[in-house]
Amino acid sequence: MRFSRVFAHKAAPPILPVSRRIRRSTRVPRKVVIEVQDSAESLPGMTIMVNLHGALISTSTQLNIGMTISVYVYLTDKRAKAQVVYIDPENPMRCGIELHESRNIWGVSLPPADWGEAPLPHEKPSVAFSGCDYATLPSRALF
Repeated sequence: MRFSRVFAHKAAPPILPVSRRIRRSTRVPRKVVIEVQDSAESLPGMTIMVNLHGALISTSTQLNIGMTISVYVYLTDKRAKAQVVYIDPENPMRCGIELHESRNIWGVSLPPADWGEAPLPHEKPSVAFSGCDYATLPSRALF
């Protein structure tokens, strides 16, 4: 009985602003080597967590909120413009970036369902986004 009383008066969790409660796309833990370029220099870096709209990255030099950067992903040979939107207060070398165009530049081969992006005009659509009917494929095609 005493145990339940302790938790019966537990404070409610803090209410976060709407922008912090709603994710536009699922986060995926993914370490990928990247290069971050601002107007002055190129910095080595690595992703920690990625999604269709951006990533949490770690760089060798601290970035600033509001900076516009270019991110190059070695694995996929893709580049995208992004903006720094968050700096980790406990580790200033970690920052959150938001891509100017939402797309999977990270090389996530089986993206979550909410990553249903339209391929860019110069990219070939992948099976995951082409509306392929898997039932019509030969069984060997899935393995």
